[in-house]
Amino acid sequence: MFAPIIPFAAYEGRLRNAQDASAEKISGHLEAVRKQQKPGILYLPPSALTPETLVFFDEIASLPVGAFSRGERKRLFRLSNYGFYILVMKFAIYFTRFGEGLDRTDPTGGTAA
Repeated sequence: MFAPIIPFAAYEGRLRNAQDASAEKISGHLEAVRKQQKPGILYLPPSALTPETLVFFDEIASLPVGAFSRGERKRLFRLSNYGFYILVMKFAIYFTRFGEGLDRTDPTGGTAA
């Protein structure tokens, strides 16, 4: 599985250029992203080689490994143990769709009240 890594500044610029949200609402959203409070977005803080970046789980794609060049590869960063734990927890929350309020005991898949 692969997902694009998007610069935080580009995402912020896109939000600020949108005319339907107030500056206060955008700032609150960006702060929530930085605090890892948005389950579908993984925030990656700046490292020595990369700026602040984001990974959107709804953009994950499955590609064959052969689709990538077999040339020299350069590691940009690696997750700490804590970062990996956050990634696994966000995957679990995102892919089990806890936020949708599904009643998992109802065989018809009805939503919880």
